[in-house]
Parts: sequence; structure tokens; C-alpha cells
Amino acid sequence: MSKFKLEQLSCPKCNHTQEVPTWDSINVTLNPQLKIELFANKINTTTCGKCEYHSMVGKDLLYHDMQMRVMIFEQYSRHNIMDQLDTLKQHCAPNAFRDYRFRIVRSRRGLLEKILIFQDGFDDRVVELMKLTVISHADDLDARDNQDVLLYYCGLNERQELLFRIFVDEVEKNVYGVSRQEYDYAREMLGDLLEREGKEPQRFLIVDSAYITKLADSVDGRPGNAA
Repeated sequence: MSKFKLEQLSCPKCNHTQEVPTWDSINVTLNPQLKIELFANKINTTTCGKCEYHSMVGKDLLYHDMQMRVMIFEQYSRHNIMDQLDTLKQHCAPNAFRDYRFRIVRSRRGLLEKILIFQDGFDDRVVELMKLTVISHADDLDARDNQDVLLYYCGLNERQELLFRIFVDEVEKNVYGVSRQEYDYAREMLGDLLEREGKEPQRFLIVDSAYITKLADSVDGRPGNAA
């Protein structure tokens, strides 16, 4: 189910106030057009009617794809998304969310990345390991230790290479292509750990570089950053 409302919001640049549609959740299976609008940067964004400044609305958004069996929570507040999931489960069949992947991201780039990863049939845990490898080998980044280096998966090219956009201090530097063989190798490296982790837990996880580091360093228990 998709939910939105109209809010009076002020432009962060000129302080002009106008009515803006904001979304709490979007179900792209029931409303496929919303996925198109999300990738067109039209969900929880606004353009000022006075100065034409375009900005994000820093509002939590739950993305739900019933066909891919994915829920991704784009989180900006301290809201506990598990409460919402528990309420939803009460109104659904017992196995309605079996084999679902539940994720939390902290940015719009992160949300779009997760969608593309799952859409292309990849495991985001393996992709996170690949990103660490890319950073360690990308000498041309010229990034110092105090710089923020971020990678985002952005799709496949005609050679079926996995493409990553690289940002250093929020400035896009390059797009790197990594072979599918490298993905398979990374998956093999994580094989035992992923097998021990077992099936996807019925809770929201933050699957990022910290998650992979904890997964690799863990000895007992179930690793991962849960909501």
C-alpha cells in the first residue's frame, strides 16, 4: 500500500512556503509508476515555486516490492520500522513475508542502489565486499584518509560488468566496472559466512561495509546491524 499526504514546507534556500506531496511508503508492485518517479527523483523532492530550487524532503520512506520480495526503509528519523512491520504482519497471512529481504539505508542513493542490486539478481552482502575491494585497488582516486569515499552500484554494462559510481567527499570521481567473475569470487570468499548466517532474518538490516567487516570478524552468534 502506498501512502502520501500534502504538507506545507518551506524552501531551504528562500524560505518560500508551498504545499508539497510527501510519501510515507510506496508499493511499486501495486503502483509501478511510483518506481519510475522514484528513479526520476520525483518522490519526496520539491522544486520551489519562487526560486526554482530543487531539494530533497528529509522524510522516512518505506519502499515495498512484492514481486522481488523486498522492503527497504530510507531512514532519516529515529522511527523504529520494526513496529510498522509487526503491525503489517498482523494483517497478513503467516508466511506472507517468508524469504523477504529487509534493509535500512540512510540516503536516496543508498535506496536506489539496493533496488538495482536486487533487481539485477545480486546479493548485496557480496556487493559490499566487492566495494571494499574496489576502494583498496582504486589508486587513481587520490583520496586521503580523512576523505569520505563512497561507492554505489549503478547497474551492468554490455559486457555484464558490475558498475560502481565512486564519490569522494560527495564529488563523483569515476565509474568502475568489475567483472562478473570477481562477483563470483567474492561470493565464494563469503560462502561459509553466508551459509552460517542462514536464511534472511525477519528484521531490517543495515547491510554496508561495517556489516561486512562484522560478518568477517564474527566468531559466534548472528552478525549484522539490525534495526
